[in-house]
Amino acid sequence: VVVMFFFEGNTLWFDSALVPLLLLLIFTISRVSRTQENIGPIIIGALLFGSLIVIKQTSLVFILPAAIAIKNKKHLFIFICCASLPIIMLSIWFWLQRIFPEYFYWSWLHPLFVHYRLPGFQLPPTAAQLVGVLAFFSPAVFIRKNILHIWLLACLIFAIPRFAYFHLIPAVAVFALMLPQLCSYSKEIPFKIFFVCYFLFISTNLIRYAKHAVYQPPRFFDAHTEVVRRALEQSIAAKSSVYFYNVPSQYFVGSTVLSIKPWVDTFPWYLEVPGLQELIISRLETTQNVVFAPALPGNRYDLGAYQPPVIDHYIKTHYRITKQLSDDMVLLERVQ
Repeated sequence: VVVMFFFEGNTLWFDSALVPLLLLLIFTISRVSRTQENIGPIIIGALLFGSLIVIKQTSLVFILPAAIAIKNKKHLFIFICCASLPIIMLSIWFWLQRIFPEYFYWSWLHPLFVHYRLPGFQLPPTAAQLVGVLAFFSPAVFIRKNILHIWLLACLIFAIPRFAYFHLIPAVAVFALMLPQLCSYSKEIPFKIFFVCYFLFISTNLIRYAKHAVYQPPRFFDAHTEVVRRALEQSIAAKSSVYFYNVPSQYFVGSTVLSIKPWVDTFPWYLEVPGLQELIISRLETTQNVVFAPALPGNRYDLGAYQPPVIDHYIKTHYRITKQLSDDMVLLERVQ
């Protein structure tokens, strides 16, 4: 729990939502080998696994440690069938809402097969980040090899191909399950030396991080966000559709205005999908206001610096500035 601050755990991420379900999944799967004739743990574990996939599709990687733990082919088949139920139920709901094609593309095809090929998405860790992560998880090499190592490796895949510390939150939870096993090595001199070095490394980095982060407001819910929200509510009628250009979603979540549909972050791995910019422009034809943030300096596909050419040209030729919402954000109104 303490180190979660270092892994950006004080914010709202899909990865954080995975942790309780993942720990329950590991617990139920661990009971399968002890109760071979009882398929109850298999069914419960399968429903947990299916729920993990619904939350974050890359949770599919957990099928590897789950299959290794279950072993029995018949039980594994039951596990896969039951795990499909949450996905099937959600798919039926989207079908009834008549948006199943959009759900299937954006929830399955795009994240699993398209994301990594689009510009700007891949972000490998820096050398310092890689060394820090390997050092943090280094005690795992002292632990006798068991299934938790496979769960840990599966969790580490979450940080590929776009690295961010919060992607490692599930790995930290699994790593915590492994730590009690280190007690069996506590009397060995090499381990004592390693433990002192490891403790100093963790403590030093936590203190350095705490000085900058502990007293900061929660990310996405700071004072600047609240100021912009209030300014929007004063300037735009409730439930009006607004396009947020180069502006993150936290500025309309919790406010009285709505984003146009489809809502798409100004990220190249979304807006470089063929035809998507043109679709957004078709919605802008009937949209009165745009919340606009100027592009930041940087490479063409960097976050904040990216300017989707078709949308950018349309906004600059069809809208004008009407209000300064903050130092870095303005409200645009459609030119009549």
